Amino acid sequence: MPAKKITPDEYRARKIKAAYVAKGMTQSDVAKRLKVKPSSISRRIAHVSNMKVADLLSLCNLLGLSVAEVLEV
Repeated sequence: MPAKKITPDEYRARKIKAAYVAKGMTQSDVAKRLKVKPSSISRRIAHVSNMKVADLLSLCNLLGLSVAEVLEV
């Protein structure tokens, strides 16, 4: 059976998750630091290409990533 091809947003979400896990954070920690609900941050990470620029910048700054790193596929 061939491997399932992941979407660009799934790939980006995995990069974001790897970054917050590497910093010893949970998704709830990220939500608290960004002052949003955990369910909101979950949706935003899952659909990062639709995220508002200000939200993306805040997330990148928190995780020590550049926007280019997050958006590249």
